[in-house]
Amino acid sequence: MIVSMIFCLCACGQTSGKALPQGEKDTLVVYFSRTGNTADAAQIIADYTGADIIRITRTEPYPDNLEACVKEVSEEMQNGELPAINEKVNNMNSYDVVFLCYPIWLNSIPMPMVTFMEENSLSGKYVIPVATHSGSEFGNSISVIQSHSGNAKILDGIALLNGNTQGLTEKLSEYGYN
Repeated sequence: MIVSMIFCLCACGQTSGKALPQGEKDTLVVYFSRTGNTADAAQIIADYTGADIIRITRTEPYPDNLEACVKEVSEEMQNGELPAINEKVNNMNSYDVVFLCYPIWLNSIPMPMVTFMEENSLSGKYVIPVATHSGSEFGNSISVIQSHSGNAKILDGIALLNGNTQGLTEKLSEYGYN
């Protein structure tokens, strides 16, 4: 058991820098956004990389009222509830790289993104987290992504303070996109 725990720490729980394979990369940008900050970043990424883009939405939308929304999100996270989402990706096997773009909610990734990861295998893909935040950078979202992405190669992500996208294309060039 100790050996398997050590293997998991070595093989599953680490990010892998920013090295993507050279050459053509079929890329998908998956995003969840409530206020538009994350949507803006996701669109810049898709435009710059030539990626396909998909917006994740809950089948039952979150309340518009912020207090009610926070209460619902908190209960969802505490109970580990995976909300139903509207989007399906039929050709997930065709992508090599997946950008996961999301706001940090209660120090983590929103549960609709977890639903997406559970419904779509990320195993064998390069995954780049992109978090919009108000001071917590990635929170614990990277560990959540690692636990729901099989043997994906989680690369160092991009944290955007208050959704500020200034310099985003320069950061994308560090992954080999131009």
